[in-house]
Amino acid sequence: MSPAAAQLVLKAVRAGTPPRELARTEPLTARELEVLELLTQGLTYDEAAEVLKISINTIRTYVRSIYNKNKLDVNTKAEAVVIALRQGVVPAPRT
Repeated sequence: MSPAAAQLVLKAVRAGTPPRELARTEPLTARELEVLELLTQGLTYDEAAEVLKISINTIRTYVRSIYNKNKLDVNTKAEAVVIALRQGVVPAPRT
């Protein structure tokens, strides 16, 4: 997600649309939270992999786990970012 897209997501979150309740039955791991936080900052998968010093395929594995119905139950990165920010799963990036 580009920084511009991340800004649009933040504006949508701050607009106060009623939050979707999380259906989590499994908590996110520390590494999943790190990946999710980088995504909320607008980093691409490649950039997040570089920051965390892991492969792009490992990032994709973490993202699939984050999307899982027992975790965030989402289908896109934008959905994951919005839900994570609305529910306070990760802090909002500094603007």
